[in-house]
Amino acid sequence: MLQQTRIEKIKSYYASRMAKFPTIGQLAEASAEETVHEKYGDVLPFDPAELEKEIAGVGRYTAGAASSIVYGIATPLLDGNVSRVLSRQMGLHADVKSKAVPDVLWRAAELLVVAVSRARLDSTDEGTTVDEDDEGEEGVVPPSATPGRWNQALMELGSTICTPFPRCAACPIQQSCRAYTEGQALVQSQNKGKTSAPSGPSEKAVQDIEDIESLCSICEPIGRQEEDGRLGRRAGGEVGG
Repeated sequence: MLQQTRIEKIKSYYASRMAKFPTIGQLAEASAEETVHEKYGDVLPFDPAELEKEIAGVGRYTAGAASSIVYGIATPLLDGNVSRVLSRQMGLHADVKSKAVPDVLWRAAELLVVAVSRARLDSTDEGTTVDEDDEGEEGVVPPSATPGRWNQALMELGSTICTPFPRCAACPIQQSCRAYTEGQALVQSQNKGKTSAPSGPSEKAVQDIEDIESLCSICEPIGRQEEDGRLGRRAGGEVGG
């Protein structure tokens, strides 16, 4: 249930569920119709598209979670935490209400889980061939534990470190975060000309931005005053080196 929503939202459902099946034994004795879709008996389909289409109450996120974590299928999932991580990694300064934003994030999540799963193939899978024309498509990588671990890692990162008020200094992927890099450039440009300066290398971190809570809230656009040449931002959204 926690794969679907926040703790506060599931309390009542959890209570009714536990009242109906208070023990593992009683849950095991329940009919398949009570616990799993009648069409599939005791086994849920592994294909995320089929899961989403055929199983009542299962959406794209839950289908991706079940397929990747349970069956090892290289398929993405996207919740609020993963959206925040990917948005900041890409520096996706766009209106979060835009219909295009979820499409971009789902595509990014798909490309990542497939690429990571392919890279982590065991030696026993060395004979597996992948058509490069199918890059990013689901099903081109043999099932393994990697997709589930990757997706859970993204969710955990978003729920513990890359939160709405992030702890960037503790982030293991800080160096690849575009939002963090742009935030550093902004702070350094704002501090340019100030008299206070670090007295030695050990104090350099004081001048660097540690967190970006005031600079990035998933997809809030950067203000016009922050889009000047000091950030090296090109018209196409790329940051100059």
